[in-house]
Amino acid sequence: MHTYETMKPYIQRVMEGEQNIIWNTPIKWFAKSSGTTADKSKFIPVSVESLDECHYRSGRDVFSLYYNNFPDSDVLTGKSLVIGGSHQVNKLSPIPTAITAT
Repeated sequence: MHTYETMKPYIQRVMEGEQNIIWNTPIKWFAKSSGTTADKSKFIPVSVESLDECHYRSGRDVFSLYYNNFPDSDVLTGKSLVIGGSHQVNKLSPIPTAITAT
Protein backbone atom coordinates (compact mmCIF):
# COMPACT_ATOMS: atom_id res chain seq x y z
CA MET A 1 0.00 0.00 0.00
CA HIS A 2 1.28 3.48 -0.88
CA THR A 3 0.30 7.03 -0.06
CA TYR A 4 -0.51 9.51 -2.79
CA GLU A 5 2.67 11.41 -1.91
CA THR A 6 4.85 8.37 -2.64
CA MET A 7 3.03 7.70 -5.93
CA LYS A 8 2.95 11.33 -7.08
CA PRO A 9 6.31 11.31 -8.95
CA TYR A 10 5.22 8.24 -10.92
CA ILE A 11 1.78 9.71 -11.65
CA GLN A 12 3.47 12.91 -12.87
CA ARG A 13 5.64 10.90 -15.27
CA VAL A 14 2.52 9.23 -16.69
CA MET A 15 0.81 12.62 -17.00
CA GLU A 16 3.82 13.77 -19.04
CA GLY A 17 3.28 10.87 -21.47
CA GLU A 18 5.48 8.06 -20.14
CA GLN A 19 3.63 4.73 -19.94
CA ASN A 20 3.93 1.32 -18.23
CA ILE A 21 5.15 2.87 -14.99
CA ILE A 22 2.25 2.23 -12.63
CA TRP A 23 0.05 0.01 -14.82
CA ASN A 24 0.69 -2.41 -17.70
CA THR A 25 -1.76 -0.79 -20.13
CA PRO A 26 -1.85 2.85 -21.24
CA ILE A 27 -3.34 5.39 -18.86
CA LYS A 28 -5.41 7.78 -20.98
CA TRP A 29 -7.39 9.62 -18.31
CA PHE A 30 -6.97 11.14 -14.89
CA ALA A 31 -9.75 11.77 -12.41
CA LYS A 32 -9.26 15.01 -10.52
CA SER A 33 -9.99 14.68 -6.84
CA SER A 34 -9.59 16.77 -3.75
CA GLY A 35 -8.49 15.17 -0.56
CA THR A 36 -6.38 15.36 2.54
CA THR A 37 -2.97 15.41 0.88
CA ALA A 38 -0.54 18.30 0.90
CA ASP A 39 -1.67 19.30 -2.59
CA LYS A 40 -4.86 21.16 -3.43
CA SER A 41 -5.96 18.45 -5.88
CA LYS A 42 -4.96 14.89 -6.70
CA PHE A 43 -4.91 13.29 -10.12
CA ILE A 44 -5.92 9.65 -9.99
CA PRO A 45 -4.85 7.52 -12.99
CA VAL A 46 -7.83 5.82 -14.67
CA SER A 47 -7.22 2.79 -16.87
CA VAL A 48 -9.68 1.09 -19.19
CA GLU A 49 -9.64 -1.85 -16.78
CA SER A 50 -10.59 0.32 -13.80
CA LEU A 51 -13.48 1.81 -15.76
CA ASP A 52 -14.78 -1.65 -16.68
CA GLU A 53 -14.01 -3.54 -13.47
CA CYS A 54 -14.73 -0.83 -10.93
CA HIS A 55 -16.77 2.16 -12.07
CA TYR A 56 -19.10 0.52 -14.61
CA ARG A 57 -19.44 -2.70 -12.60
CA SER A 58 -20.38 -0.82 -9.43
CA GLY A 59 -23.13 1.00 -11.34
CA ARG A 60 -24.53 -2.29 -12.58
CA ASP A 61 -24.30 -3.76 -9.08
CA VAL A 62 -26.22 -0.84 -7.58
CA PHE A 63 -29.03 -1.21 -10.12
CA SER A 64 -29.11 -4.98 -9.61
CA LEU A 65 -29.41 -4.60 -5.84
CA TYR A 66 -32.03 -1.89 -6.21
CA TYR A 67 -34.19 -3.94 -8.58
CA ASN A 68 -33.77 -7.01 -6.41
CA ASN A 69 -35.19 -5.06 -3.46
CA PHE A 70 -37.76 -3.07 -5.46
CA PRO A 71 -38.86 -5.28 -8.40
CA ASP A 72 -41.81 -3.02 -9.31
CA SER A 73 -39.61 0.06 -9.65
CA ASP A 74 -39.87 2.25 -12.73
CA VAL A 75 -36.63 4.16 -12.09
CA LEU A 76 -35.44 3.77 -15.70
CA THR A 77 -38.72 4.56 -17.44
CA GLY A 78 -38.79 8.34 -17.00
CA LYS A 79 -36.53 11.35 -17.07
CA SER A 80 -33.48 11.49 -14.86
CA LEU A 81 -30.84 13.95 -13.76
CA VAL A 82 -27.24 12.96 -13.20
CA ILE A 83 -24.90 15.39 -11.49
CA GLY A 84 -21.23 14.71 -12.03
CA GLY A 85 -17.92 16.39 -11.44
CA SER A 86 -16.26 19.22 -13.27
CA HIS A 87 -16.80 19.53 -17.00
CA GLN A 88 -13.75 21.73 -17.37
CA VAL A 89 -10.70 20.02 -18.87
CA ASN A 90 -7.32 20.80 -17.31
CA LYS A 91 -4.62 21.05 -19.95
CA LEU A 92 -1.67 19.81 -17.91
CA SER A 93 -0.35 17.57 -20.67
CA PRO A 94 -1.37 16.18 -24.07
CA ILE A 95 -3.32 13.52 -22.15
CA PRO A 96 -6.92 14.57 -21.30
CA THR A 97 -7.51 14.90 -17.56
CA ALA A 98 -11.28 14.55 -17.82
CA ILE A 99 -12.83 11.16 -18.41
CA THR A 100 -14.58 11.19 -21.77
CA ALA A 101 -16.05 8.45 -23.93
CA THR A 102 -13.89 7.50 -26.90
